[in-house]
Amino acid sequence: MFVLLVIALAIYSATAAKIFDEDRVRPAISLKMIEEINQMKTTWHAAVPAKFANATVAHVKGMLGTILPHEEGYIAPTLEKTQFSIEDSAIPESFDVRDAWPACATIVGHARDQSDCGSCWAFSSTETFNDRYCIVHGDTKSIFAPEDTNDCCSGAACSFSMGCNGGQPSGAWNWFVKTGVSTGGEYSDIGKGTTCKPYSMPSCAHHVTPPPGMVGCDTLPSYKTPKCTSTCSETTYATPYASDKRKAKTSYETDIVESFLPELRAQCAQGGVRGLTVTKKG
Repeated sequence: MFVLLVIALAIYSATAAKIFDEDRVRPAISLKMIEEINQMKTTWHAAVPAKFANATVAHVKGMLGTILPHEEGYIAPTLEKTQFSIEDSAIPESFDVRDAWPACATIVGHARDQSDCGSCWAFSSTETFNDRYCIVHGDTKSIFAPEDTNDCCSGAACSFSMGCNGGQPSGAWNWFVKTGVSTGGEYSDIGKGTTCKPYSMPSCAHHVTPPPGMVGCDTLPSYKTPKCTSTCSETTYATPYASDKRKAKTSYETDIVESFLPELRAQCAQGGVRGLTVTKKG
């Protein structure tokens, strides 16, 4: 029997939006909802996750990092792209970026962990840029740093993103164009000197039993955003921070609500990986 860990995301639709005073005292977990679910006697069992047992809605909001289009504080990208060169008839029924660009398979297939920090917005944008950079430039070695994006992409230049407290992928893409992002591996790469800014927060098991050698995320603190630095954290890394930056040529958004699958397929077939934020309108 599966155990579903019910958190405030499912109960209150908490997001990286503004935290209200009542959120600081309202419990994140609804025991009533859990009881109602279990009374249905389905194939799984709802339970209270240890990590959020005593959490408030404010605490959970701080962990949900992406500011969505319908939320206060969202800043839309300046450029929207609606036309693509590939014809509908040329769009394949199935498509795998790893097969289309096999040299970049290790970059595209490199899944990473944000730890106990609301930096999903930084990870999704940085990893997508990393994938597309490999496809365009053939750079199969460089691993980009979500640490750099999370720590340094802030203020007006980054649509007022707030590191571990949430941010906007569109702001990150503008930042890639104007400032660029450095290289940076995993927490386990600290001390190796192979990248500029490895991720400073350890990987952890999210809502599952930790495998050997890993701790549960519920045992870690909710991290604050690390300080932005203009130097590499790895002192033995040979390339200076400013020279290590990779920049994007441009950034844009597409609104694919009305024709979701055909347009998404066209974009992927033409240029590979896309960053995708799913929202509900109306």
